[in-house]
Amino acid sequence: YENCGDGYKRIPRYAEDISAAFTVVERMRERGMRTCITSLVGIVPWKCQFYVSALGEPDGAAIDSTLPEAICKAALSALRGSGKEAK
Repeated sequence: YENCGDGYKRIPRYAEDISAAFTVVERMRERGMRTCITSLVGIVPWKCQFYVSALGEPDGAAIDSTLPEAICKAALSALRGSGKEAK
């Protein structure tokens, strides 16, 4: 968090800033989740998946045109426990 000088702290823009988004990846890792990030040029801009188990379907996944947005949506999906892909 960044001090704004008036006693308030600015919340990082996780879905816009790649370095902030990777703090989300690190927190998910601390929770025991593995991360898979892929980009298939011309097919899928960015896909992020979080897994608890080494086998099976992802616990959270998302596809988006930006990597920070894909990371955040996949993390939310995993934490909600839906296992469905967020778009």
